[in-house]
Amino acid sequence: YPLKVEDIPSSNGRAARGKPLVSLLPNGATSGTETIVTHFLLPEEPENYQIILVTKLGRIKRLLAEELVSLTNRGLTTIKFKDDDQLVSVQLIQPGQNLILASAGGRLLRFQANDEQVPIMGRTAMGLQALR
Repeated sequence: YPLKVEDIPSSNGRAARGKPLVSLLPNGATSGTETIVTHFLLPEEPENYQIILVTKLGRIKRLLAEELVSLTNRGLTTIKFKDDDQLVSVQLIQPGQNLILASAGGRLLRFQANDEQVPIMGRTAMGLQALR
């Protein structure tokens, strides 16, 4: 869900408590079925960046950052899940950057974010199985 910086109220000094993020998002974002995994600013030139999504069950997906440019308050589906899976990490990267995935069992997987290793996929794809 998009949130413009100018829509965030200014704090009133050092003792300010802040405002809950969920109160600034549209109603669909606070339905109880979605949680915020990460946040980032889209770069000035999003065509030079990509998004990496990683799920709890070890799936990985790469999509173009340009796909997130025209977000509306309705949000946007960027990955489909199996019933028991969930999103655990989202990273903004540049093409060809090295990535390292680590499992709870202590296994590491290092690879380059390119078309051979992790092809760019559409928004409705589930991604590839990277770790088991």
